[in-house]
Amino acid sequence: MSILYILIHIMLYHNCIYK
Repeated sequence: MSILYILIHIMLYHNCIYK
């Protein structure tokens, strides 16, 4: 597991919540 991978998932999740 990479930090980048986790960051991308968090960003996607935030995008989903914001929209």
